[in-house]
Amino acid sequence: MAAYLQRRTGFEMHPGVFDHVRFSPDHSYWHGKDEMGRMASPWQGPAMIAAFVSPAGDVTGCHETWIDLASAPKFRPDLGLDAKGDALPTKKMRGTKKGSLIPLFGSFNICARWVLGEGIETVLAYAGAENWRPDTFYAATGDLGNLAGPADPKSAFPHPTIKGGNNQAKKVQGPVPKADQAETEAVQVPDYVEDLIILVDGDSEIMFTAAAIARACARLEAPGRIITPFWPPEGEDFASLFAKLNQGENTHP
Repeated sequence: MAAYLQRRTGFEMHPGVFDHVRFSPDHSYWHGKDEMGRMASPWQGPAMIAAFVSPAGDVTGCHETWIDLASAPKFRPDLGLDAKGDALPTKKMRGTKKGSLIPLFGSFNICARWVLGEGIETVLAYAGAENWRPDTFYAATGDLGNLAGPADPKSAFPHPTIKGGNNQAKKVQGPVPKADQAETEAVQVPDYVEDLIILVDGDSEIMFTAAAIARACARLEAPGRIITPFWPPEGEDFASLFAKLNQGENTHP
């Protein structure tokens, strides 16, 4: 797993990362059912395992990433196709992720500076680039929805180019957070956090992503808090960016 993360991020991992992220050498991939109607596991292999943790410190879910170091550039196995002919995902999230996060490095309870992003690899790449700042808590949200939170339906707007059914413009969830949303609907940031960096994935559709990031910034706004969304170059995320920049160089913690 350490080799996987170094190849994906361009940085050697700080030992503190492995307090949170664990390795399973022969992890079952459950999908579908066998001829007897039982749950089937068409694949077993190395996997990275991380916990979703609530603000109260309870484990609410599990994030699984299957690994294949022979399959560059993302080093994920080919798991075959589902019934619709789509590639089976190499990442799975089980349990509850909404309102929880994946701790990766640093202290949740002490640090007044936080770095949040969707993916584990993205956040760890940024942490490595910052040389594992001891004043910072680094965490992943699992996906953009858990980072941004639900939108006020009135703020939705038509996408300027993408069409949906009946050739109508696809609706984009707007930049305004839903009013009076529960804490369990999206990741929360404690009041003592003064500096919040939100890492954006530049390889996602820009209009949907920009609206979601604006919504996250508005939702997590607090008196005295500075929120900074960081965008990588178009078509990149921070993991792919730093992996390319370092190209095999070892950056030690």
